[in-house]
Amino acid sequence: MTYVFFGEDRERINIYLTTFINKFFKNEFKNVIKFNGNDSLIDDAINECYQLDLAFNKKVVVVDNAFYLQKKNKYSKNKEAKITKKNNYEFAVNYIEHDDNEDVNLIFICPTNEIDIDNVIVKSIKKENRKLLAPLKESEWPLYVKTFFGKRNIQIDDDAVEEIVYRSDSDLKIFLNESEKLCLYVKDHITLNDVLDIFTKPQEDDVFNLIKYLINKDKEKALSAYRDLRLTQNIEPIMLITMMTNNLISLDSILYLKNKGYGVNEIAETLNIKSGKVYYALKDIKYFKKGEISKSLEKLYELDKKIKHNEVDRFYNFELFILNF
Repeated sequence: MTYVFFGEDRERINIYLTTFINKFFKNEFKNVIKFNGNDSLIDDAINECYQLDLAFNKKVVVVDNAFYLQKKNKYSKNKEAKITKKNNYEFAVNYIEHDDNEDVNLIFICPTNEIDIDNVIVKSIKKENRKLLAPLKESEWPLYVKTFFGKRNIQIDDDAVEEIVYRSDSDLKIFLNESEKLCLYVKDHITLNDVLDIFTKPQEDDVFNLIKYLINKDKEKALSAYRDLRLTQNIEPIMLITMMTNNLISLDSILYLKNKGYGVNEIAETLNIKSGKVYYALKDIKYFKKGEISKSLEKLYELDKKIKHNEVDRFYNFELFILNF
């Protein structure tokens, strides 16, 4: 059988592919041969499909980065002309339509949310074998988290689910890594305290708290938050400056849209961020005086320049920035 798994969430594709392979081989040896569309011809993968293997009855042939299946644009056409001009698509189509068999699975992986339905290879693959694995939507995360632990016979409280969704920050890799630790830590029931103890808090969240303390003129907590970041995460001031700059720019955009009359959900949709972040940001922004964000960005720019030119001590002067905010 021939399949195409496509989508921009690489982690979801990897999980789905692993599950698919495990299910196909069950307890047998996993005979998997991989090719990369960036540096190998499609002919090589098709020839492998035709090859008989005396040691194994089943085989999975994976063609990764099959970008030639994506919906065309100027960039993809140029890329295809340079790398895959020798591809024999008729050879591939003939195999898919006439010589496909149940013991050999040919899987194309295309890193895009939109494949070209007019592509001769895509057209030859059955519709039910075209699997879109797009990033999870914000509304889909709670159910995904519950299902993940449910399959492991672990109960989870609703507030624990909410905290995991928040701390995962729409990053499936973070969720999987931290959830595996949770599964080792608990037996059959996850509470909010379990999540707070085990599940790592997003680095960006710590930076946002630092900004929040500065906005509220709580310099003691801001300084403590900065020192905790240095101690626990070993973050350099230059990285902090970059992250703080991005956060302040985001706050400025939220403030601008708020003044234009946009609501929380409209702002979230326009800026492609979570509505919860917008809600809490709006609560903090009210303490900002007009023009204060611009002044803070200018100070960060100057500090960044001086640190990069070795004009000042990066640690001492970052603390001075906090104290003089």
